[in-house]
Amino acid sequence: MTAASIATDTAPARRPKYGSMSRDRRWALRWSYFFLILFAIFFLMPPVYMLITSLKTSAEISAATNPWWVNNPTLGNYIELLTSNQYLTFFRNSALVSVIVVGVTMLISVPAAFALSRLLTSQLYGVQPGDPLTLIACVLATALMVALAARDQAPYKTVITHGWTVDGEGKAMHKSTGNAIPSDEVVSKQGAEILRLWVASSDYQEDVRVSPEILAEVHQHL
Repeated sequence: MTAASIATDTAPARRPKYGSMSRDRRWALRWSYFFLILFAIFFLMPPVYMLITSLKTSAEISAATNPWWVNNPTLGNYIELLTSNQYLTFFRNSALVSVIVVGVTMLISVPAAFALSRLLTSQLYGVQPGDPLTLIACVLATALMVALAARDQAPYKTVITHGWTVDGEGKAMHKSTGNAIPSDEVVSKQGAEILRLWVASSDYQEDVRVSPEILAEVHQHL
């Protein structure tokens, strides 16, 4: 048997390539845009017609001319309206009522939404409010929903997450406290293999600790 035939027999079968979306989903997306454009035209026609009419004089409105074209545009209608005391009174009352309603709604809805989000985070994602994994879990769930909607498949098969990367004493790392260890400095001084071995030897089921002493200990095993 020749080498060419051996390579052909043993070569793994190529997986078929798929686009970002199947053909049916592409057509569905095109029809969605088509009806969205029709929807926009249908519902934008009345306000556009109102804007065009507001720029016409009373004589031009009553004349038999093209209703979608302004021959002699004017701002007289707006000037007359904005200088009317009755209109200004109505506008002030409406604005006051709107501000009060929005303020009361925000005072009620914001605390309720915050409490509901903390409750759902604990029940749906299996993490407690205030846990460092809360943000990570929400990001992973958001990526999953977007990928399912756009490509009809998950963006990942298995996800392994961990908590904060903390210093040797278990404290959160911040530049302001001076306990942060930039990875590029570690690579430039000790090499990338140190970071790879440190990651491989860390317990991802809890917060990951790193410090110069820990990296020095990892370096001894190289």
